[in-house]
Amino acid sequence: MTTALALETAKGVVVGFDSLMVTFDDDGNVVQKSVLPSSATKLVNCDDYAIVVAGDARALNLLQFCFDPPPLSNVITRTACDKWLATVLVPSIKELFEDNDYAVGGTSDKTATYSSQLLVATPQYAYVIEGDYGWAAERSGIYAIGTGSEYAMGACHALKTDAIWDNAKQATSVVEKAIKIAASLDPYTGGVVRTHLVKGD
Repeated sequence: MTTALALETAKGVVVGFDSLMVTFDDDGNVVQKSVLPSSATKLVNCDDYAIVVAGDARALNLLQFCFDPPPLSNVITRTACDKWLATVLVPSIKELFEDNDYAVGGTSDKTATYSSQLLVATPQYAYVIEGDYGWAAERSGIYAIGTGSEYAMGACHALKTDAIWDNAKQATSVVEKAIKIAASLDPYTGGVVRTHLVKGD
């Protein structure tokens, strides 16, 4: 699994994530732990937004190498961004996963789900997309996914100050520290912490 965190600020959305990959067998036992090299990442850069994956490597592979990301265009308000997510991005991801047989449990009256979480960061807003393609906004502006998400979110709440709203450097430091705290508590989070700022033009 992993831990990924996003923090909304006036300067953009800061995302951070660990670099540990954990492989499990069919019984849920850990088979291997490895740290991604600097050339690999859990973040998919879609030009004007980014997606971080927690869960199956298959979801990350498909988004990195098979996804044609739809443009964000000139989405500015929260309402407009919510609509873009619901009517453009989520359907595109759903189509990608289903076309490549990365979906389970679908029937004529039930949408197939996937076993990963996605953290989407635009220049202004962040979202968590769950395995059933549902999503919601968070009033605090802090979002987290993965096995260490609760640790990272709690640490971020404790570390953040009003000053980080206008200071991307401080916000990045808070995100990095929060993920390191999660790594100290969650056995499936670790390796090098990487950060990325998604900002507008």
